[in-house]
Amino acid sequence: MPEYLSQEHQRETYHEWRDYLQRFPWEWHCTFTFEDGIKYFSALITFDRWRLRLIDREKIQIGGYLFSASRRRHIHFRVLMFGQNRYGKSLRPRGLA
Repeated sequence: MPEYLSQEHQRETYHEWRDYLQRFPWEWHCTFTFEDGIKYFSALITFDRWRLRLIDREKIQIGGYLFSASRRRHIHFRVLMFGQNRYGKSLRPRGLA
């Protein structure tokens, strides 16, 4: 029995994730690459501190989806984010509708 998913199953899984993620009004895509030797939970704490500073500085509520990967002992986070406050301020850069 193969240790990997069939191409058909991979394609179905890809389409399910794509359809799910397209439901949200993403405004930002962020990539975080951490130094060699940083462990996952330390990286997550660092990311969370950044996220909380952003929320505090911009006075905005943020929703997001974080993907994590490791390559050559470097942890990478890729984050999709959107946000808005009660006055309509969002993460979308000014001038873009």
